[in-house]
This record gives sequence, C-alpha cells and structure tokens, in this order.
Amino acid sequence: VALGGCEYATATDHFERADRSAPRLPMNLLGLAVSCSLAQDDARAARAIKGLFDAAPNFRIEDLATLPVQQSERNRQIEDTIRRLTSSH
Repeated sequence: VALGGCEYATATDHFERADRSAPRLPMNLLGLAVSCSLAQDDARAARAIKGLFDAAPNFRIEDLATLPVQQSERNRQIEDTIRRLTSSH
C-alpha cells in the first residue's frame, strides 16, 4: 500500500485517480486527505476533507475502528492525521 509505505505522492495520485473513477466515495477522499496532509500539502488535504464531509456529513472516525488493520507506528501516524483533519467537523 503506497500510503503505508510512505510514498505520499504516489498515494495521492492513486487516491485522485480513484476519486475521478468513483467520485465522492468517503474512503477515497479520506485517503486523499491523509496522503496530502502527510505530504505537507495542507490546502489539498483541507479540500479533500471538505469533500469528505460534503459527501458523508455523518462520517465518524470511530466507524473506521472496525477495519482489520494491524497496528504499527505508521498506522498510528495515519490515524493521528485522520483525527487531526476531522477534528473540526
């Protein structure tokens, strides 16, 4: 997975293509926001988060807790980024 492998520009490209193929899917927008944020492109991350909450106004990070993801330092960094990006919504 590009995002887990720290290749944020690659991850961003993949999530942008995914969003073009299937617009407004919350998980694609979330992935786009996280990869942009980790690549230090906060303006693009903010646009993706806005798109996420426009598409899924009831999105809650707690809903992601059910995903079977192995805990690692990288996953904790991604989770912390998601919490930071979504904290104002």
